[in-house]
Amino acid sequence: MNNFSFQSGQSGRPGGPQSPQTPPRASAGRRWLERVCEPLRALYSIQFYFGVLFKMRGSGLRYLGVLALLLALPAAYQVSRVLELCRSLELPAQVMRLPPSHFDSTGRLWPDDPETGLMLLRNSHNQPVLAYNPGGEQLDEEAGTAFIEMAPREMYVGSGSTRQSLPYVALFPAGESFERARLAAALEMIFTASPLLLFAIMAVWFAVVLIFNALLCGLLSRLLLQLFQVQLALSSAIRMCAYANTAVVLVLLVQLCLKVPLNYGTLVLIPLLYMLIFALEMRRQLRNMGIEGFTRFYGLQTVSDGESDEAARRRHEAYVDELTG
Repeated sequence: MNNFSFQSGQSGRPGGPQSPQTPPRASAGRRWLERVCEPLRALYSIQFYFGVLFKMRGSGLRYLGVLALLLALPAAYQVSRVLELCRSLELPAQVMRLPPSHFDSTGRLWPDDPETGLMLLRNSHNQPVLAYNPGGEQLDEEAGTAFIEMAPREMYVGSGSTRQSLPYVALFPAGESFERARLAAALEMIFTASPLLLFAIMAVWFAVVLIFNALLCGLLSRLLLQLFQVQLALSSAIRMCAYANTAVVLVLLVQLCLKVPLNYGTLVLIPLLYMLIFALEMRRQLRNMGIEGFTRFYGLQTVSDGESDEAARRRHEAYVDELTG
């Protein structure tokens, strides 16, 4: 955080001292290495975010896409394992064996025949698969091992610490019949999905989540930074929050592996924490260097090849206006 070794990466005025030309292959290799190291630097280096602010405009969406692809790999693998387990349990066939049922206006499950009670359905290997329990009876030890329990108002899926509750109102329309054939057909289609399709669905899903999180955190962090008298354009705040989402992805990976509960508020607080630390560091640097020293330090006054003095002056004034509001 106190290491001010960031280089601007811009060339000087044409005609000035020229540095030795780097071979194109080495230059491309260095750029590739920097790209690969971006997630690591985004995790631990606050100084890296100054580079994101001044030198990496237009890179936020690309970076979020890369993060979504990285996160989709383990997620698709986890989903494929669950689907393989469901296939082995012959779940669509067990759904077709359920008695005719319906949901009332509140979403509660009722059998069409009032005499129907607790049922335990097994697959061809005699494994308990589905416990039909519309009366909410206490399950014995064997029925409690079923992969799915259909309770009065919700469905329990999984076992042990991975057991999850799914309310019927979130899955089926209230006040209608429980359509076994449609559900069995949908399950069969899902279970036969290709790994590539699962990966694509997971990638799109995580991309949407990360983009929304970057937009929300960018808006909130822009307001937060104003408390520290640091003015940033909304686009800059969103771009920086896109890179701060690296820590969010790390937390999501831990959740996928350890299956720990996670609140969405945590996903919002992590980028805001990075932006808060960045604001404190920027205030410290501006206080120590001053605006002019700060812009010189980060090469914001440098004239690029082919750039006129007037264009460089306007660019420099734009940076100063952005920093000072």
